[in-house]
Amino acid sequence: MEDQATQIDKTSRRNFTKSMFAAAVAAPLAASMVGCKAPGDQANVPTPTASSETLTGPTIVKCAAKLTEEHIPPMTIDGSGSLRIELSNKLKTGDSASPFIYIEDGIRVPNERYGELESVLIISEFFPKVNNQFMSIANYVGLPAESQLLLWYQKIFPADAPGTGVADVLFETVATYPPNDPDVRIIGGPGNGRYFKMILKHKALPATPDPTHKDGRQWRYTHQADPNIPGLGRHFRIGQWKIVGSDGVTVVAPNFEGRGALDYRICPTFEDFHGT
Repeated sequence: MEDQATQIDKTSRRNFTKSMFAAAVAAPLAASMVGCKAPGDQANVPTPTASSETLTGPTIVKCAAKLTEEHIPPMTIDGSGSLRIELSNKLKTGDSASPFIYIEDGIRVPNERYGELESVLIISEFFPKVNNQFMSIANYVGLPAESQLLLWYQKIFPADAPGTGVADVLFETVATYPPNDPDVRIIGGPGNGRYFKMILKHKALPATPDPTHKDGRQWRYTHQADPNIPGLGRHFRIGQWKIVGSDGVTVVAPNFEGRGALDYRICPTFEDFHGT
């Protein structure tokens, strides 16, 4: 009976996490209210002092933020076990060796393109709790022109899977991630000959995406782990993320970065494309 109760508890937690992520992507305002009344705050995230109605620069908006999104739905990135990317446009690369630079494919009219990186919604999962919360949600908005989203992978440890019955939940300890060498770099398209691109450090995406069966975000690419590639290993997660400026290195504002969570779900939103 005790084993059954434990299994039910684990299943309930997994279902709760999945439902929270789905709600946050479909309706960020409602989902972001989870934990609003809890004391304290997310690690490395200060309590915002500006109202979402009077944003004048980089700002972290928590709880019931009233924000306007552009006509293209946010991209979604799930980084636990492999990098799963859901987006409106297909991607293509002409590279046969790393780094792999991806651009949008099949664009019929300019308005279908991703514009500048406008905001990034971060859903962080913790265990044990941080500030008495298993999950935290924050939206990083008011980004300056030509902002970029950077992701670093953290590989599972050890390199070989442990024996049967041993919890496989340990990850490599990383003191410092290389600041100008992320595993994934996402850059918006400001126009005037500059378009959206995503740069992958280690391995190409599948040539053909999977369908998501979601209107507005139809395609899913999965960046799989690979034990034969040192930078990926047999399993990885997002170990660190940063929102940086046009120099590709400097964080746009204090606390516009994070590391150390059990898992991250990341939803970048892009402005309408203003160009040809």
